[in-house]
Amino acid sequence: MHATWIEISASAFNHNVEMIFHCTQRSLAAVIKSHAYGHGLCEIAFLCDKNPYIDLLCVTTGKEVAALREYGIRKPILVLMPDYTSIKECMIYDNVILSVSHKDYLYEITQQVDSPLVPIHIKVDTGLSRFGFASHEIPALFALCDRLSSITVHGIYSHFAHVYDTDAVTSYAHEQYKQFQTVITYCTTMRQQPLSAIHMSNTVGGLLYDIPQCSHVRIGIGLYGIWPSLDEKRAICVRYPLLTLKPVLSWKTRIIELRTVSQGTSIGYSCTYRAPRAMRIAVLPIGYSDGYNFAFSNGVGYVMMGEYKAPVVGRICMNATIIDVTDIPDSLYHNEVTVIGGHYGPSVETVCLAAQIVNVRTFLTGINASIPRLLVA
Repeated sequence: MHATWIEISASAFNHNVEMIFHCTQRSLAAVIKSHAYGHGLCEIAFLCDKNPYIDLLCVTTGKEVAALREYGIRKPILVLMPDYTSIKECMIYDNVILSVSHKDYLYEITQQVDSPLVPIHIKVDTGLSRFGFASHEIPALFALCDRLSSITVHGIYSHFAHVYDTDAVTSYAHEQYKQFQTVITYCTTMRQQPLSAIHMSNTVGGLLYDIPQCSHVRIGIGLYGIWPSLDEKRAICVRYPLLTLKPVLSWKTRIIELRTVSQGTSIGYSCTYRAPRAMRIAVLPIGYSDGYNFAFSNGVGYVMMGEYKAPVVGRICMNATIIDVTDIPDSLYHNEVTVIGGHYGPSVETVCLAAQIVNVRTFLTGINASIPRLLVA
């Protein structure tokens, strides 16, 4: 029996993948970097490996590649972030594709890897200004790749910086698309060797912006059943009114301490909360070191015990959280408590909105990787 654990719903995961596939009509590249957005790298990859709509996994490090292959994951892996220190680590495994966004990295691959052909995806910078080649550099880059006998270009890709405003032809997303279109045109008309993959859109981009030449959509946050923002959800649901997403993650824990305090008693660090009445309080074995954000202190956050809501009282501690169970009958040691998700628990979007956490990914990726992730139906 675990004191705290994460449940990963296989049925919710498969529902999300199928819904997004039927909307986009593209092969799906599952973005499972950063411990699969906090959901559990190997657990999510296991589901990806069995899902027929996903044919590419996207990670950022050699350690992730090694973990997946050692776990038995066989689908192709694209390493999105260039890392000079992990090239050899990645390429000792089969079916691993490296992302190239700088000429020096291309030379580094040829020097470090003895394989006869190293598959790469070329990253094109169309406006995010993070990684990638400018569109005008692509012809010379392909000529260089042709001269390097150990390199084979499998694909090209880019990434939207601001995809939400896609209706206006003057939008930033449209300008990015036009830049990428010039690269696609060059690759499809000026080169005889066809590309296996062309991709630009993430979840929101794939659902709002149709790029006919793209073979794949990279799905990250949508894979896990979470909407990045209410505005984007509204816009997507206008286009696809039957689209639904189901949260994959539920975070659960148990009561490890119960006590009664009198009115006026200070609860938690810095005396920021005083009991307004005689109260029964419970302690949970999760805190900010586990990823339960400090911003949930003093009533901003709450958890659920069955159908009953238990607000956080006092400050979130490093390894503990105190909740008010005064009005909850049958509150006992070891009772199960739902922190996030499940049938009654608050959604990730709800708790982040209450705590003014703008990007839900910052909360999800902050959930401690040492907490067990358990696959459930």
